Amino acid sequence: MTDGKARVAAMNTKHLQSVLLAVGLVLALSAVTGAQRIVVDVNLTTIGVRVANDDGSPALDLSVGDFEILEDGQPRPISHFSMEYQPAAIGLLVDRSISVGPVGRELLELLL
Repeated sequence: MTDGKARVAAMNTKHLQSVLLAVGLVLALSAVTGAQRIVVDVNLTTIGVRVANDDGSPALDLSVGDFEILEDGQPRPISHFSMEYQPAAIGLLVDRSISVGPVGRELLELLL
């Protein structure tokens, strides 16, 4: 490339960078000034419960009518109700020491 062509290419690159920067600034400013500010006041309290039957198993057939929320002795409406299943972390510790030797095999069979 001759010296003159190199200078033109460098000027074109600088010009292109300047144009892209200007377009980017215009877009950013229009997004900021054109955006509307939204303020939301939410007064929602989440109460998580676990309900078990007499035998200790989870009660899964409940509806919103099965619950009552009181605040200072006054009933409050329940605006949202949902049943969620959450994962449980379970750890298992097996004692394989000599002290459980006589019953160790039976315990292992029960676990597996």
